[in-house]
Amino acid sequence: MNVHIFGSTGRIGREIVRLNSQHTLVDDSARAEAWVLAVPGSAADSIIDRADGRSVIDMSGALKRSGRGRYGLLQKEGLLQDGSPPAPGDLLANPGCFAGSVIVGMRLANIATPGAVVGPMAVMAVGGATTAHRSQKGGMRLAKRQLDHPHAQEIQAAMPGLELESFALMVAYAQPRGILTILSGALMSETQTVPGVDSLDVAEVVGTPRVLHRLTRVGGRFTLGVALDNLSFPAANAVALLDSLAG
Repeated sequence: MNVHIFGSTGRIGREIVRLNSQHTLVDDSARAEAWVLAVPGSAADSIIDRADGRSVIDMSGALKRSGRGRYGLLQKEGLLQDGSPPAPGDLLANPGCFAGSVIVGMRLANIATPGAVVGPMAVMAVGGATTAHRSQKGGMRLAKRQLDHPHAQEIQAAMPGLELESFALMVAYAQPRGILTILSGALMSETQTVPGVDSLDVAEVVGTPRVLHRLTRVGGRFTLGVALDNLSFPAANAVALLDSLAG
């Protein structure tokens, strides 16, 4: 399939190019059957409006912000959140890295089914330097937005009924890339969980699409740690969406 990547020289665009093996990347967007938008959200809206029936994979968050299209987080079976596969001409909102760590981590631990988590859940995540805007520098910075952060809204839209008690994001600039997310809350006592790895280290996932988790339970409470690469994870999902669209 011919694919044009808007923003192919940016951080996430370069990662999509690196992970792609099946599709022909073309410079002329008019020749492409699918567009990938690895550009700021302010630039994505006008591009989406002229897609003219093409499949669009939006990495910017513009589709999620406007409520257009379909949520593009793939499951292992190649299906979207709604249980159906991507279709040609779809507008697909690619998952965010922080939101993806929560949703996929809960899936891996087998606590993503409705009702498994009892009451509100707390989320704390630390990301490397590439999770922040290029203009930001520092040592360890607390994000300005918390519960109104777009990734908090993305989690709740993708997982109806799940309540977030808190959502705190930090950037550790000494770590170039990667995310470590910690979830905590209460579980139904009969929930059969998957504990995951013994030792959880972001270094194990950097440069790969892997997602690792570690779950501990004490009484009715749980703590779930999730590690993924904030560039490779969403880029790999975008490439998988292209693969599915190409059949």
